[in-house]
Amino acid sequence: MSTDNFLEIEQAAYVTFEAVMQTLDLEVKKQIQSIKTISYSVDTSEAPKGIFMGVYVTQIHYAFTNSFKLVLDEITEKGIVGERFFLTLHSRFAKEWENNLTVKSFTKRTGNALLIFQNMPYQIKNQTSVEFQLMDPSVTCPWMKVKHYFSSFADARSDQYVYTTLYDLEKHMAKTKTEKMKCHLYAVIHSKITEPKEGRQGKGQGMFVVVDPSCYEDMVKQREYRVNVFTSSLRAFPKMEVGDIIRLHPTMAEIRPRDGLTDFKVFRENDLVIFPLNDEERPRCSANRFIFTKDDIKLVKSLKAWSLERYRKPVERQQANTEATDKNPITLSEIKLRENFELSCRVVEFFEEERGVAIWVEDGTRCPHVTVSDANVGPYDSQKTQDIKSDCFRICVRCSKQLLGNLNLERQMLLYLREVDPVVDPFPDITVVQFEIIGAIELLPLNTRYHISLMRRLAKVKVSIKDIEQNIQQTEKMDVHTKTHTKQLSNQWRVPNLKMPSRSRPTFVKWKVESSRKKSTLIDFYRTFPNF
Repeated sequence: MSTDNFLEIEQAAYVTFEAVMQTLDLEVKKQIQSIKTISYSVDTSEAPKGIFMGVYVTQIHYAFTNSFKLVLDEITEKGIVGERFFLTLHSRFAKEWENNLTVKSFTKRTGNALLIFQNMPYQIKNQTSVEFQLMDPSVTCPWMKVKHYFSSFADARSDQYVYTTLYDLEKHMAKTKTEKMKCHLYAVIHSKITEPKEGRQGKGQGMFVVVDPSCYEDMVKQREYRVNVFTSSLRAFPKMEVGDIIRLHPTMAEIRPRDGLTDFKVFRENDLVIFPLNDEERPRCSANRFIFTKDDIKLVKSLKAWSLERYRKPVERQQANTEATDKNPITLSEIKLRENFELSCRVVEFFEEERGVAIWVEDGTRCPHVTVSDANVGPYDSQKTQDIKSDCFRICVRCSKQLLGNLNLERQMLLYLREVDPVVDPFPDITVVQFEIIGAIELLPLNTRYHISLMRRLAKVKVSIKDIEQNIQQTEKMDVHTKTHTKQLSNQWRVPNLKMPSRSRPTFVKWKVESSRKKSTLIDFYRTFPNF
């Protein structure tokens, strides 16, 4: 929150206190303190440490000082009500409070309000109660958020709506042969067909393309939908950017007669809510309030993560590390020792560590170097029990928490790794390579040449690692015949001191060679005798 916006009163009206708590960041929850932690023996103008919460009870207006004294009951994260305390708003904060429509709603007993604040000076009144002061200017840089909520849908005088995906709605309309129906949707703005403009009678109108995860198959977009938005005026048209989450509540779905495709129309600005991709921006809504539930919160968070993977601007990705280079990425098969590289890849699995995360990735090729075995994709331990081998389809890459930042990893996520360092561990009998990201970890933009080439490589892999492991037993049966045949050929050609690749464990203790490497006997044989 900026220093010029100490007081933030949200437009959303949440259904249940639990839904309100789901909107708070984990770091905020960790800092919540009880009023009991404040010392009553000292009267101070300094701000206490921590974040405090209270539920609005009533207020007293002092006209001669233009201030509001709010009466609050302390409340815990689990909704348990505690001690009563006070909070006084002065000057411009009192004026903003008095004129806000959301405040007028809950002060008239329409719902409840949760106040969350920090860095406010306080005073001890009559040695029994605490009174916080929000005034301007303040050297403590305070902030306060006000969240309006209801105990139930009946209390909010609202129906409980059911949202559907774009493709599910299209299939339902085709199955039921419905040409027009009202529905409720969440989607992501994919592109703009026409910028908002003034239409007939001064009304605003615009046309957009929207998508959601149901529009994609195997990471490739298969379908998209057009949305026509009409507002009472051009001024009332909300700001919409590519990647933003849009709630259509309600919207009219129609089948176009000329081609049978599904379009959507919104006829009032109050039926739209825009959730910016940038979390620092407030939701955009022309209505005085909009109902927001636990299901809405989950949907918005999920779509934001999905949208961020596809529509985050390249400038923002470059800011992750200004020293990152723009050299072309290579494949696992092209990795060279002691040379940093860029890699476009897909996440197979990941495990949190004390200082970061271990990420198993693949790109459709094999790594020729001896590294952590991918026969059992598990936590990266680097201990005596760690198996190693070469020709892995998947490699384990370590990343620090600082480089990972706010990126939420998911399986099957496409990544672009900058400046991956192949750390070499030299041993008497073998050289082991480990991988660590020292540049940046970013989402791989879709429909770029790096993305297209990666998907092609992954599609060309005819036999997966899982299939190979299932065939180990059959391969081991072939070893008996192979060893006998190899011995006969060795005697026939009279090659002195012929030695097959060793199956014994290395003498060092940090690694052990994977026991299942015996399945590669036949391959090793043909490498020894390439002309056979």
